[in-house]
Amino acid sequence: MKSRIEGIIHDYSRTKATCFLEPVEAIQDNNRMTELSQEEKAEEVRILIGLTGMVRDLTADLEYAQSVASKLDGLYARARFSEAFSCVMPEICQEDLVDLKGARNPILVAQALDSRDRDEKEDLPVPVDIVLDENRNVLIISGPNRGGKTVTLKTLGLMSLMAQAGIHIPAEEGSRLCVFDHIMADIGDDQDIQAGLSTFSAHAAHLKYMIEHTNKKSLVIIDEPGMGTDPDEGVALTMAVLDFLSLQGAFVAVSTHLNRLKTYGLLNKQAGNVSVEFDTEKNCPTFKLKYGVPGISHALEVAKDMGVPLSIVDRAKGYLDQDEVRLNRLIEKLNRLVAEANCEKIEAKEAREKYYSSARKMHDRLAELEAEKRAMTEAKRIEAEDAIEKAREDLRQTINLLKTKKESAQAYVTERCSEVSRQLMDYFEAEKSEKHTTDPKEIETGCPVYHKKLKQRGFVLSVGPAAGRAKVLLGNLRIIAEIGDLELLKEVPETGLDGVEKDVSWELQGDPAKEINVIGYRVDDALPLIDKTIDRALVKGELSLRIIHGFGTGTLKDAIRSHLKESPFVRRVCSADPRFGGDAITVVELS
Repeated sequence: MKSRIEGIIHDYSRTKATCFLEPVEAIQDNNRMTELSQEEKAEEVRILIGLTGMVRDLTADLEYAQSVASKLDGLYARARFSEAFSCVMPEICQEDLVDLKGARNPILVAQALDSRDRDEKEDLPVPVDIVLDENRNVLIISGPNRGGKTVTLKTLGLMSLMAQAGIHIPAEEGSRLCVFDHIMADIGDDQDIQAGLSTFSAHAAHLKYMIEHTNKKSLVIIDEPGMGTDPDEGVALTMAVLDFLSLQGAFVAVSTHLNRLKTYGLLNKQAGNVSVEFDTEKNCPTFKLKYGVPGISHALEVAKDMGVPLSIVDRAKGYLDQDEVRLNRLIEKLNRLVAEANCEKIEAKEAREKYYSSARKMHDRLAELEAEKRAMTEAKRIEAEDAIEKAREDLRQTINLLKTKKESAQAYVTERCSEVSRQLMDYFEAEKSEKHTTDPKEIETGCPVYHKKLKQRGFVLSVGPAAGRAKVLLGNLRIIAEIGDLELLKEVPETGLDGVEKDVSWELQGDPAKEINVIGYRVDDALPLIDKTIDRALVKGELSLRIIHGFGTGTLKDAIRSHLKESPFVRRVCSADPRFGGDAITVVELS
C-alpha cells in the first residue's frame, strides 16, 4: 500500500499498523505555508520591537501613571472598606493615649457581613472600650475561656495598625489613638520542632525581642504570658517583664488566667485589671469588658458547657485549691458590688439630669413669664395713653362746643365731663386692682396661696428670715418665692400638707440665691446644699454664686470644685479676688 502513494513518511503508530505520510502533491503547499508562518512571526517581532521602542520613550510617564493608579486604587479600597464596615476616622493625638470607643474586631465584622450576604444568621461582634494612658499603661485582661480576651488584644493591635496605615477603624466617634514606633505581639503557639523551639522557649524568644526593642512609643500585646512552664516561675518572669515594659513607658496589654497576675494588677498603680463579663445564669460569656475588677476563668463551667461529663466536672471540684476557691468567691462578690454600684451611679446620673432638666425648664418658664409681664405692661401703658388721649379729645370737643353754644351746651358738657371722669376712674381702678400685692404680714406657715407667675396653687411651708420671701409647696415642687408673687386663697387647695415638713430651717444668712457658707460641713453634707443653692440661683435668674468654704486642708474646696465641673449649669469655676477671700471662696459662673 505504501508503494501506491508517493510521499514522505513522518512517523508510525506504536503498533506500526499506521504511518503518517505527507503526499508528494502537498509538499510544495506545506513548504509555502511554513515560509508564510515564519514571515508572520518575523513581522510580529518587528511590530513588537517598534511598540517597545515607543513605550520606552514613555517609561517615566507610564511609571507615574501606574503609581497614581495604585494610590487611587488603595484609596478607593480604603473608602469601600470604611463604608462597608461603618468605620470612623480616629483622632490622632500627640499625647500618649489609646481611647477606643465601641471598637469592633474587623475580622469578626467581615464574617458577620459575609453571613448576611449568604442569608445566614448575622452574628455581629460585641463592641468594647479599650483605654490606656500614662497613668495606667498596663492592662491585665482576665475572664473565662471563649470570653473574648484574645479578640480584645487583636482588636487593639489591628486598630493601631489600621490607623497608622491611614485606614478608618470600625469604632465609634471620639476614638483617639497615638502613633507608635513599635507594635509587637506574642499571640498563639510558635513552637518549631525543626528549630528545636518548645512552646515556652518560643514565647521566651518573643519576650527577648520585645525587651530589646521597646521604648516609650511602643505597644506590646502578650496573650497568656507565663504558659508552657512552671506556673510560679512563669508568673514571676511575666511580672518582671511587665515591670520593665512599664518603666519604659510602653503601653502593654496582656491576657491571663493566673490569679497572681491578677493580684499584680491590683497592687501595681500603673496596671489595671479588666475582666471579661460572664453571665452565671446563662452560663456563657457576654464579651463585654469591665474595668477595675479581675475576672474568673470559669473553666469547669465552660468544660461542662462543652459536653464534659458532669461526673468528671464534679470530681474536678474536689481537687480545687480551697484558697483559690475562696479568692474566686471574693472576686465574684467584688464584681457583683461593682455592677450594683455602676447601676446606682447610672440611675443617680439619670435622676440628676432629669432634675436639672426640670430646673432649666422652670427657669425658662419664669423667663417667659417675665417677658409676658413686660409685654403686658407695655400694652397697658399704650392702652392708658390711648384712653387719656381720647379723654383729651373729648374735652377739646366739649370746649369748642362751649365756645359756640354756651348756655345750651352747659348740660351736655357737665354730662360729658362726668362720663370721661367715670371712664378714667374705672380704668385706673382696674389697673390698681391688677397690681394689688399681698401684705407680707398676711403670709404665714400653712396658708393656702396662689403663685401668680407660675399659675399654680399651693401652701406656705415657712416664711424666711429675709423680708418678702417664703418657701412654698406647689404640687410636689418646693420653691423659694417672692411674697409679692403670692396671693392668699380663701379656699384650701385639694392637695393638703399631710406628710410635709412644716418646720424648715434656712441655712443661708444672706440672699440664698447668691451666696452659701459651708465652712465646717463634711463633703457629703455640703454638696447637696450647694446643688440646692444652684437651683435657687437658676430660678432667680442669677448669673453667679459665691461658695464660702474656707482654707482648711483643701479637701472640701477640691471636692466642691470637682463636683461643680460636672454640672451642666456651671460655665466657669474660679477663686475669688484675693482682696475678697481668695482660695477660701469659690466663685461659680452659671450658664
